[in-house]
Amino acid sequence: MRVLMVANLDWYLYNYRLALAEAIRTEGHEVHLLGSEGEYLPRLRRLGFPCHSWKLSRQVSGPWRAVAEMRRLTGVIAKVRPDLVHYFTVKPMLYGALVRRWCRHSYAVVNAPAGLWSAFSAPGLRSRPARSLMRRWYGLACNGPGVENILQNPDDIQELQQWRALRASNFHLIRGSGVSLQRFTATARAPSDAVVVLMATRVNAFKGVREFVAAARYLRERELHVEFVLAGKPDRGLFGAIGEEEIAAWVEKKWIRYLGHREDMREVLQSSDVVVLPSQIREGVPRILIEAAAMGKPLVATDVPGCREIVQEGLTGFLIPPGDALELADRVARLAADAGLRARMGANGRRLVAAEFDESRVVQATLRVYEQAWRQLGDRVRAAAAASA
Repeated sequence: MRVLMVANLDWYLYNYRLALAEAIRTEGHEVHLLGSEGEYLPRLRRLGFPCHSWKLSRQVSGPWRAVAEMRRLTGVIAKVRPDLVHYFTVKPMLYGALVRRWCRHSYAVVNAPAGLWSAFSAPGLRSRPARSLMRRWYGLACNGPGVENILQNPDDIQELQQWRALRASNFHLIRGSGVSLQRFTATARAPSDAVVVLMATRVNAFKGVREFVAAARYLRERELHVEFVLAGKPDRGLFGAIGEEEIAAWVEKKWIRYLGHREDMREVLQSSDVVVLPSQIREGVPRILIEAAAMGKPLVATDVPGCREIVQEGLTGFLIPPGDALELADRVARLAADAGLRARMGANGRRLVAAEFDESRVVQATLRVYEQAWRQLGDRVRAAAAASA
């Protein structure tokens, strides 16, 4: 079988789906990758994967740009002639629904939108006609011969069922992309005067970065020994991006320490005591929270779809209302004052990841979805051939 994995960013393929690509290849299948031409496609090529690039805007595209983006996807599919296409994130999935209609050969499809924020809150999609169109487009994308859908949390499944975009038999709940329990191990941090609170994310207002900074300021005014650390780069090209000047002002006022973009996330997590994600948007299941829990870190996150899959209130961390910086500060202060509570929540998180988010489990579950999509497509093709005979 020849598989084409499609994402908007090459970064996503390398950091989140490399284990899946390697497992597909180990099974004896051919794997092609399509993503943006950044620093990660060359790395994937050096690992022996055939790679293709496209320029895909991360915002809502105008009609002419959308046509150009879909033409590129059509060209890659025509060249690769895959047996199965796996779409990651919303925009490639929606484009793929249209492209499949005019491709000249049959292939199975697995959709993995990884959160439905784009369908609910993205600028340009908030009007009633736009939302109605989006529901219809999802219905087109999620159905058809040989189409299976992977959702990361029950909230997204429920929403798509209310839209009548999912059949009872063509969706699968696989929570997140998984993490390696061997790489992200729970080890004690060296003693320090200050409790380190980490937020690692795209630096975007929708991720709750300003609430994180506000909580840091509140606790600084209370003179608690807590250090707030932000890791990630400004999310250029996407609505809600926070500029470098604003970040520099926070650092100058000593509200936060800023690490910028980091590749060594395991080491960054090792140097932290608490990990937070005060996101204001629907998530899939945030990878950073899974990695942190795997390393035995207690979590504080907002009570939104996706976050509540890994943050179990009072067990692995605390859930707070979106936009509530004071509640974030209070929960962080409680964890900072109680090392025993941090240790208990961290141990609970590690057990949860081992049970539900282990990378090998996620990969094997995904491969079973591939088999089901491919088998279903074959059944439909054979039935059509018999009907026309």
